[in-house]
Amino acid sequence: MKTATVSIITGAMLLAIPSLEAAQVDIVRNNVKSGPGNLRQGASLAPGSTLTTGSKSKTQVTIGAHGSLARAGSKTDLVLQNDSSLTLRQGIMLASSGKRTLGRESVVVDTPEVKSSVKGTMLIAYQPDVFVKITCIEGSVTVKLKALLGEFVRLRAGQMVIIDPASKTLPQEVEVDLRELSATSGLLGADFPALNAAPGLERAVARQDKGIGQGEMLRTPLVLEGAGLTVTLQTDAGVDPRRAVDPGPDPESPPPPPLRNPDRNGGGHGGEGGGEVIIPPNPPVISEYIIDGTTVFSPTTNPTLQTPGFPLVTADPFSFSAGFNYWTFPDADPVRTPELLFRGRTDIPAGMFDNGNEFSSEGNLQVGDGNPTSVFYNDSLGLLAAIDLDVTGTTIGLGSASPAFSPTGLYVEAGRVLSVRNSVLQHPNSVELFAPTVMVSGSSLEAGSMVTGVPGQSSTQISIESNGSSAATGSITITDSSILQALAQGSALYVGTNGSPITIANSALQANVIDLDTLNQAADGLIEIRNSTLSGDVIRARAFNTGDRDAILIRDSAFNANQLIQFYAEGASRLRFQGTNNLVLGANGVANLAGRTVQVDSGGNVNISGNGNVFRDVDNYNKDGFGNINISRSASHQPYRARP
Repeated sequence: MKTATVSIITGAMLLAIPSLEAAQVDIVRNNVKSGPGNLRQGASLAPGSTLTTGSKSKTQVTIGAHGSLARAGSKTDLVLQNDSSLTLRQGIMLASSGKRTLGRESVVVDTPEVKSSVKGTMLIAYQPDVFVKITCIEGSVTVKLKALLGEFVRLRAGQMVIIDPASKTLPQEVEVDLRELSATSGLLGADFPALNAAPGLERAVARQDKGIGQGEMLRTPLVLEGAGLTVTLQTDAGVDPRRAVDPGPDPESPPPPPLRNPDRNGGGHGGEGGGEVIIPPNPPVISEYIIDGTTVFSPTTNPTLQTPGFPLVTADPFSFSAGFNYWTFPDADPVRTPELLFRGRTDIPAGMFDNGNEFSSEGNLQVGDGNPTSVFYNDSLGLLAAIDLDVTGTTIGLGSASPAFSPTGLYVEAGRVLSVRNSVLQHPNSVELFAPTVMVSGSSLEAGSMVTGVPGQSSTQISIESNGSSAATGSITITDSSILQALAQGSALYVGTNGSPITIANSALQANVIDLDTLNQAADGLIEIRNSTLSGDVIRARAFNTGDRDAILIRDSAFNANQLIQFYAEGASRLRFQGTNNLVLGANGVANLAGRTVQVDSGGNVNISGNGNVFRDVDNYNKDGFGNINISRSASHQPYRARP
């Protein structure tokens, strides 16, 4: 699942600073240090701790609470930043994300030039000022170039990129022979136990084997030496060394991807890199998988499912220890989508120990094909897509059987775009949407006791999050009469981004606590609310903008809060109102409006029925050329710095 940056508790929502839950050192081989001292197996590491390995040395640490781990090869220097983030200063490492109740955790590895986020397992080799080499072993990896916003590439299992740190663009990804890589890489070898995610690697290897057997992939005569960049060309005349990354064009050179490493030992970092790449001249063609009313589930012992005309699917082995059934559908054909389609009516039985199910597509996932569609589940449900996930014209909710345990929630995640259109998503505890770009249109998200008669939990929540850092990389839009309701005591509705914009238009939001937040103080985020109604005990919106521009823009909307309405335009930015906006408060409620500039456009009115405070340095309201702020009870106008 996603990296936790928000914590929801009864009656309030607090922003939590990421913290490392005492990383545990699992394995030490030879010379491994943290700071000046030698590192020993079983030691704990705090945030900011360094890991430095000597020649022919390796280590593995477990980070966070969900089993994520990092392995470092020889001559490697890295820093543990928090429970989901590391910095690689040089050398080679493996990062593998743990698995939460629903979905994979995200682990971030930074170098000065590149930010890589993995939900799965990846190898990264880094030589400062020379190259960054990133390989997706299983799951998916998003690689972002720091020098240019919006420049990113998403890798699926078996793909690699080799990046010139001086470049302002990312190169084309290439296909890596995972069978050869797993046989030759020291970070996947006998010095370490098998990864929990090993079944994902096995599926990716099987996909490549099938492509090679059918002639859809071809091995090249190119060899990449371990963690370095030296590529050798195997010919009848011998071995010809080449560079995998060349800053200038060289039409005479063969393509850079590597092939078999003949000595199985690699170079530069003791063979941790491994080798062999495949160039697919044409993508394979297979059918997508369909789940509908004809699908037969065998959910408990050796869980399987099968739809007539499609292969038998076996749940991931992880199901047996987690109590959930985890179903994975490979992306064997990146051209044809979706990889998994739900259509008609589907009744999903409970998973292991009467718990829920997770359906994960390594490509695209679609729910609804234009005809009436419903997905009924027991307990909890996760829908995850490595690329895009589309829910159209569908009802997703609990079936008639009561859950055996307190249900976890309904969790929907996409690696690129998550779209919910003309649909109803329900759960008595929580509904969570997560993707760089999230679009909710003409839909209803419902969490609480009103869903199925199952009592809502005190932690009832609706959470919509984007991990995009700008308008170019993500956004959240809730439009066209969508309704979001969290209706239990202490319920919360959170809409948050990492700096990308939030738009709410022609919609209604209701919960005890409503929080809208763009979080990232270094990004220019905009929260825009138009023709909408928000109701609860507490309503908060916060956005950051680095210039004298709108951070929060509100037009023709209504806000009903018993205790607090708080709109904060942070940074050197503007809180702006257009048209008529009504803020209605309880007897002791208060509205706090804050921005370097607070502005009401000409002809507009902000009517506060209750106590109101305005914190501003520039007051573009209640004077010629601007609209008015009207406060019915106690009123104050103070400098921006005085905001609570």
